[in-house]
Amino acid sequence: MTYQSNWNGYLAIKAQSAKGTAASGSGAAIIPINGGNGLRLAKKAVSSGQVRQDRMTIRGRHGTQGITGAWNSELQLNNFDTILAAVIGASAWTAAPAAITQATGAMSSATISVSGSVVTASGGSFITAGVKVFDTHMWASGVNSADQNRPLNVVAVTANTITYAQTLTTVAGPVSTWSVQAKGHSLINPAAGSIVKPWFTIEEYNADIDQSIVVQDFVFGKIDMTLQPDGMFMFNPSGVGTGQVVAETTGASPYFTTPTISDQIPLSSIDAQLYLSDIGAVPDLTAFSLTMDLGLTAPAVVAADFSPDVPDSPMKINLSMTTLRDSLTRFSDFLNEATLGLSIMATVPGSSPTDFMTFSVPNFTLGSADGSGFTKGGGLMTEVLTVPADLVGKDIRGGAFDPTMIKVQRST
Repeated sequence: MTYQSNWNGYLAIKAQSAKGTAASGSGAAIIPINGGNGLRLAKKAVSSGQVRQDRMTIRGRHGTQGITGAWNSELQLNNFDTILAAVIGASAWTAAPAAITQATGAMSSATISVSGSVVTASGGSFITAGVKVFDTHMWASGVNSADQNRPLNVVAVTANTITYAQTLTTVAGPVSTWSVQAKGHSLINPAAGSIVKPWFTIEEYNADIDQSIVVQDFVFGKIDMTLQPDGMFMFNPSGVGTGQVVAETTGASPYFTTPTISDQIPLSSIDAQLYLSDIGAVPDLTAFSLTMDLGLTAPAVVAADFSPDVPDSPMKINLSMTTLRDSLTRFSDFLNEATLGLSIMATVPGSSPTDFMTFSVPNFTLGSADGSGFTKGGGLMTEVLTVPADLVGKDIRGGAFDPTMIKVQRST
């Protein structure tokens, strides 16, 4: 008898053309996973209330069936593009705008100079040219060669200045020929009327026994991301299905035809850098978590084996950060209800130009800023910063600020 091993299998997903129509054939993507609960079929146990004199009970029945899915993964470039777009509600990733140069109309042949973290233009308007706060830029020319093809987080913009989270090499200028671009592709929350809700067919293939669990009408609605020292950048997606299972039999697996995966280096804690708008780069981060949640449900109905729909809710974002306490700045931010933003960027080691993924939450206030307290023992005091979902909102400042709750950018 052949038994299924723990490792010999995969998770593959493919977007459906519509709810109720299972995807099939080629074009599915294998999602790299570390484990997790996987697909779970649940049925409500419906008990009988019949009264019997023999002190025994009548066997109950199954109720409506439901599907949930949760997997543990490590963040990688490209391999989670479909899931990220699905949870954020965007129809596709937006390609990078054209590079901004001295020849861009809004810049009016301006020259530039560089000092500290600031690039200054002699004229024109970076805002009119399309620069946004929490863009990730790469300069092709104009800055020092050490800063070219280096991902730089935009943390402030005026008409004539761009401020980055990173420190750049001084260039006195005036530099008359230069080029900068918000590299790669990006996602933001779409405007009203533009939100999409893709449905997926999912296969968990058990290769040793050559059988698959296949479900259709599945919705990804939650992503948990976490960082710990000396750990991977964890990316854990989950979702809910209507409960409809696609029948599979031995010998008919795998269900999808030659699903593919992009081999990528997993990103880890040493690849990540956090920026907080009140203090700048945070070199003393000891833990981080970010959750996007659409609050999916699958309501049961009479005379049906599974739910007719998987309704969602407005997006909720929760944040938690633990840092070493070096000042009471964040306590003051909490006390004074300061409006904050953060950006966390993970870079791919060994890539040139440097590949990256950036996650930015531009508009929130703190829900707590608690120190770990004094103790008799040694060690350093930490500070836990929490941001409940009620304190994260759409950025409504306009101009150089995207109208979004979250922004994701990748270099390719």
